[in-house]
Amino acid sequence: MTSSESLAVQVNARWRVVVVSDRVAWRRRAWLLQHMVDDAWRDRAAIRTAEALRALVKAHAGRVNAGVPAILAALPARVDIRERTNDR
Repeated sequence: MTSSESLAVQVNARWRVVVVSDRVAWRRRAWLLQHMVDDAWRDRAAIRTAEALRALVKAHAGRVNAGVPAILAALPARVDIRERTNDR
């Protein structure tokens, strides 16, 4: 597998944030803001800063689940730029 996703926060029924990592292509990590379209998650934006992520959630997601603002506020300022791997 060249890339992986893990759920960071379920914003509401139609929006979520996942952390994606593509170790072969660019070895970087990003948060993906995704929304549900026709029963499938679609990427809206790839973001590296928590400030930009919070702004996009506020602009696009509408009403958020309880606890989501606290989770977003607790995120590090930036997602890890380089992922540590065992193959180096």
